[in-house]
Amino acid sequence: MVAHVIAVFTENINWDEFALLSRAADTLRTGQLSAGGRPGLGALILIPFVDGCSDSIAAIRSARLLWVGFTVALVWGFWTLLARGLETEERSARAAALGVALLVLVPAFLRFSIQVRTDQPAIALGLWGGVALLASRRRSSWALLAGILFGIGYLFSQKVVYVAALAGLLVVGDLFLRRELRVERELARAGLCLLSGTAILELYRAILPAFVEPVAVQSVSAGLGAFGFYRADFGYAFYVRMLPTLIPQLILMALLLNATGKMLRNEDGQRRLLLLAWAILALGIVVGLFHAGAFPYFWMTLGQSRPPRRPRLHLGFSGRTVDDHSSRASQGFPARTTREPGVHRAQLHERPRGIPPGARPLLPGYRESPPRHVWSDDWSPLLGPR
Repeated sequence: MVAHVIAVFTENINWDEFALLSRAADTLRTGQLSAGGRPGLGALILIPFVDGCSDSIAAIRSARLLWVGFTVALVWGFWTLLARGLETEERSARAAALGVALLVLVPAFLRFSIQVRTDQPAIALGLWGGVALLASRRRSSWALLAGILFGIGYLFSQKVVYVAALAGLLVVGDLFLRRELRVERELARAGLCLLSGTAILELYRAILPAFVEPVAVQSVSAGLGAFGFYRADFGYAFYVRMLPTLIPQLILMALLLNATGKMLRNEDGQRRLLLLAWAILALGIVVGLFHAGAFPYFWMTLGQSRPPRRPRLHLGFSGRTVDDHSSRASQGFPARTTREPGVHRAQLHERPRGIPPGARPLLPGYRESPPRHVWSDDWSPLLGPR
């Protein structure tokens, strides 16, 4: 934790962070929500950091301190979700700790979780929504809180849908392991969760115009088109390049395959646990194939699938995301980070929309002409793109 806080001030600023703060600055300056096709809560909560900003580096580092809290909530929520989802098994707390370690102790997570992204608050809220959804087995009203958390998470990033799918699968798996299906109760849980989540989205839509002028959220077809572009342009190369950092996960995958043959001959309870493990893994594979492997910070989302106890594996559910990449040419402003003696400087290359030539932008450092190779960063198998 101490190292994480220190890295807030030593890790290079990523251009995505400048893009996100640029949207907050555009929103403050124009009064029109600039959210890159997303609901925009992430840009709104960053407005205090860009209001009167004279040093973009200092503003981002201040925002990173807030994001440390989101990351802590994410890790704690992931452990709690796994422990509650596996509470029918022995040593569920240890198994959950192993799952957390296999998510967190990966270089992609260690590096990108430091940065200001909409991923961390969305994932953290989604995970705690999953905890509430599991708790609703005993008291259905907890499903209302789950829907609220999922809804607020969606206002940060649509990737909360992936986390909600994982939570839903764990809820179904919990019932499957307990052999405790009650149709009326489960319909009530699902209905309350959906109702409160929808209410949050509608409430946000209703009150937003009182503060800023809303803009159209990116359509589903546009989002699917972006995913198609990444799959066609980048393929799954980054997943392959991450393999040297996933040796423990690959070893546990081999153990899961070995356990499959043995456990199929065991009692039914073990078969149920194994089926749940494979279901979680399958979900991670589907999400990874759909979301493509364009950007390594998606590991914060994809790395969350973990099969339960007896093959003790954390397999599956975190990769990259389009979050702040969904339009290469028009969203935010690309930045390349370079090292100088004693400091980290970012050269910003594209004037944001709406700032006339000669005007001083809210975040300093713009240049008129983007460099030729902004998008051709070198790749380190341990740290991702430089």
